[in-house]
Amino acid sequence: MLTSPESVVKNQLKPLENVLFQEVYHHILELINGSPSSLFFCEIDEEYPNTSIYLIEKNSSERYTICHMYHYDKIGKDCSYQCLPSYQIKLFNSILTKLKIV
Repeated sequence: MLTSPESVVKNQLKPLENVLFQEVYHHILELINGSPSSLFFCEIDEEYPNTSIYLIEKNSSERYTICHMYHYDKIGKDCSYQCLPSYQIKLFNSILTKLKIV
């Protein structure tokens, strides 16, 4: 489920404040608060023990769209963070399609 704008994203994350790693929760809030001209859309995928959070940032005035991706499991304390612009995601999808992997 994608949600927007940032107030909705904050409301969506609030119940998860005690579930998400605190570092992840605070990093997401810092991104949202630090980018007042951006719109944010959030997708949270939980498949025990893994949690994936996809936070899409669209900034029309500065002409960019970025996907912030967080991945971690409930077993350890490690968290993976990746940040890719939309054109790289499109390129990656194109490569997968050509290779008939998707």
